[in-house]
Amino acid sequence: MSRRDQRGMTLVELIVAMTVTSIVLLGLSSALVVGFHAANQWGQKITEAETVNQLPGWLDQDLHRYVPCGQAGTSRLDLCLSGNPSPRVTYTTSAGACPCTIVRVNTSTGARAVVARNLVQTPTFERSCTTGGATSTAVGWVEVQNLVYQPASEAPAPSSTPQPLVLFFRAPGSC
Repeated sequence: MSRRDQRGMTLVELIVAMTVTSIVLLGLSSALVVGFHAANQWGQKITEAETVNQLPGWLDQDLHRYVPCGQAGTSRLDLCLSGNPSPRVTYTTSAGACPCTIVRVNTSTGARAVVARNLVQTPTFERSCTTGGATSTAVGWVEVQNLVYQPASEAPAPSSTPQPLVLFFRAPGSC
């Protein structure tokens, strides 16, 4: 073997190779960081959309069977069978500081379900119920105020006066 066969890389060649490698690795890592942020933002949007749809879905289902009872304008909504003052289903807001959650509890089975989460303000439940017609049907509405969700990390700040969620119902029996 001659000396020429054992020749290595010069310092300039080594610096150029390291620079090119660094540029390639920097491009790959920045693409991964951008992808991670996009996936995180979409994941939060999907979670918010699922949560936003859960509360109206559960309320709509319950308001076809039960009528509102209890005090209006509080952070708790009680739903009762017609003519029975004990609640069958309750919607309560978590106690303490926000971010808050709304939990649905079936009082007969004890089943609990979180139907809204990451609320910036404590929501309140308003309601109206009247018994009308010869068929003894309860009609009215339930309004959930202050449904302000925590925004995604890159989303704009929430509106200070969000639109309330209003659900109309028609249930058998009287209020």
